[in-house]
Amino acid sequence: MALKFVYVVVSSDQDYYAERAVISMYSLLKHNPGSNIVLITEKDTINSLTGIKSLLKSYVNEIHVEDLPIYLNQKQKSRFLKTSVRKIINGDFVFIDVDTLILGDIKELEEINCEIALVSQGGDNKISKENSFKEIIKLNNSRGIKKNINYGIKSYYNSGVILCKDTETTHKLYELWHKLWFESSTQYGFHNDQPDLWRANVLMNNLITELPPKFNCQPLQFEFALTFLAECKIFHYHTNNSLTYLTIKKPSFYISLRENGITEEIDRIIANIKKEYLKGMEILSPEESLLYRSIPSDIGRKISMYFPTLEKIISRIYKFYKYLSKKYIYYRYENRYISRGTRNKN
Repeated sequence: MALKFVYVVVSSDQDYYAERAVISMYSLLKHNPGSNIVLITEKDTINSLTGIKSLLKSYVNEIHVEDLPIYLNQKQKSRFLKTSVRKIINGDFVFIDVDTLILGDIKELEEINCEIALVSQGGDNKISKENSFKEIIKLNNSRGIKKNINYGIKSYYNSGVILCKDTETTHKLYELWHKLWFESSTQYGFHNDQPDLWRANVLMNNLITELPPKFNCQPLQFEFALTFLAECKIFHYHTNNSLTYLTIKKPSFYISLRENGITEEIDRIIANIKKEYLKGMEILSPEESLLYRSIPSDIGRKISMYFPTLEKIISRIYKFYKYLSKKYIYYRYENRYISRGTRNKN
């Protein structure tokens, strides 16, 4: 493939970012042998790539070790490099976050005719869009901007996978993105890169094209990932912090990787990620879904999250609430179904 696959890795012995990159690159090469992989990193990280992490050096075709401002913390270093990729790399590339698994042939990315393309944050999922707008509001609040303007949540993208051609326009977009992010991070303490990508894209008249969701399948909400799971080519597993049951998110997985390398068991875990993900799902009826999304249910989940010792009490209250609400939930759902059917007939 002519495209370069670019990874940014900023890591230390206290985290597993380099190990995640090892697994992601391994899965990329397994399904797309001969891929041209580029590693962008910094001095402290490159010196820490020993043991299993040294596989990164053998997987890649190019390594760029960048000098970064010494006052940046690890998260800032990662975002600094991520927003600088276009400046560092020559030619067309696909940027891929380290918390991903490549699950199939992705050669068709070469056939997409656009300057830059990303998958939207959460697809058409309403909850994901609301959460995206909250990120924008947080950024605006940190900057002291009182008026939050919605330029269109459809233009809010997940930056975990970026298809980028080497054009003058994409260079300008990246330059603006980096400038806005650097200002947000160093002056306002807001380190997330996606809101500033959204701002840069809006200021450049929505240059970004929407990439098919299969190239960045984000399990932000179960229904989104379920919709695209069958055709998923890139599984972006760390976008949902609640997926703690996944083996690939457990420290024990990376401890085993450090001690034993990529074993048959680790290979099996990677290959069966879709099945493991589905095992953690609970299918809800339409009535149960309405109940789950209700305000009292949401409040109960948040209380359980912050006060785990109250989980049993909250669970009992929820069961009682479910019993009392059952008739109302059924009634609401049936009325909605009937009214929708009536509209369709008209």
